[in-house]
Amino acid sequence: MPVGSLPDNRHWQGHRVLAVDGSTLKLPASKECTEEFGEYDMGRGGHSRKTCMGRISMCYDVLHKMVLDDTPDNKSVQEG
Repeated sequence: MPVGSLPDNRHWQGHRVLAVDGSTLKLPASKECTEEFGEYDMGRGGHSRKTCMGRISMCYDVLHKMVLDDTPDNKSVQEG
């Protein structure tokens, strides 16, 4: 989002303040979710348990208190 379209021009020392974070999500066990995001073995100690998992990342404008972008993806996509 261009700075000029924000409600006001809140900056810290002339810079926009953005925060980015990501998480892994357990998704519903449906055919559609499995096809889109894949299944992963979450079992321990010899017990196999397949679970549909995804990742989400979000970019947040701290001073304007608004989400600029949130992106779901396959769990195999690494953070970075």
